Amino acid sequence: MTVHHFTFHITDKSDASDIREVETRATTIAVGLLLIPIMLILASILPGNKVLPLADLPVAPFFICMATVIHRGDLVRTLISGVIVMITVLLIATQFAPYFTEMALKGGFSFAGESAQISALSVGNMFGWSISELMSLGIIGVVVAVGIVASVVLFLRKRELSE
Repeated sequence: MTVHHFTFHITDKSDASDIREVETRATTIAVGLLLIPIMLILASILPGNKVLPLADLPVAPFFICMATVIHRGDLVRTLISGVIVMITVLLIATQFAPYFTEMALKGGFSFAGESAQISALSVGNMFGWSISELMSLGIIGVVVAVGIVASVVLFLRKRELSE
């Protein structure tokens, strides 16, 4: 068996960013694969969790792809962030299960058991949860949400104008 060694000669920044992109993709896939058994273990031991992710397991890399970029491709830091994110996602998906189940029932979905509920990891989005919590406060939540959005827009606009 012949092993070929490739050497990269970085001549400009675009070559360096291409190599970094390949490393980042590999880290995302590796951490995503490592998160599959970790998520199953977390789902079974996490207090308060009632979600057992099955169909959602292959999409684990999508939950942590930005963590890979933030951690510049570092596998260990990305894995630690991934575990923290998945704990949060499982708990939020548990909180949204009654609403998700109600939508499914209204859509004509039938369950095997009467007390069964369904959920999905995609509803475990922290931004969606934050908005849901704010909206549960009624008009106060709407005012706070509008204030946050306006503050962010003004901050970004001011920063853009100063550059």
